[in-house]
Amino acid sequence: MLAHHLLTEDDVVLGVGASDKASALAKLASLGEARTGCDAALLRQAFTRREKLGSSGFGGGVAIPHALVDGRAAPATLLVRLKTSIEFDALDGLPVDILYALIWPRDDLLGFLPTLAAACRALRSERLRRHIRAATTPAAVLACFATAAGRRGAPPRTAKEAASASG
Repeated sequence: MLAHHLLTEDDVVLGVGASDKASALAKLASLGEARTGCDAALLRQAFTRREKLGSSGFGGGVAIPHALVDGRAAPATLLVRLKTSIEFDALDGLPVDILYALIWPRDDLLGFLPTLAAACRALRSERLRRHIRAATTPAAVLACFATAAGRRGAPPRTAKEAASASG
């Protein structure tokens, strides 16, 4: 499953204020509670526990916090764009302003890992990140993902594109 297929306009929140990693995770937990009905304290604890294993900030100003939750029937995702970038202990050392959260049923690891990988692949695109940062509405963010997915799935248009894709 492509991670953005789970996103709806209600899952995209732009201009969220957070002063640091802890406050960003708390905001994600609150938004996650509103979206999923999962307890915000439980989500915050799950996000924080995962971050202690290593930062989910993987580069380019993006972090993908994730929580595996017992008793959750269906996965949920949230995309939060912060008002200002914050320190997140990202692998590249850059501050983070895009948070793509996954809230996933603990008993569905076979679905979780490919979705996490798909989110990472999509958000490695500098072009996608630039468009997400420029988007002014949740609908525009969803359109960014749809456009990016179309480019990745489209066949090469020229012989030069085909050669670069294969090598």
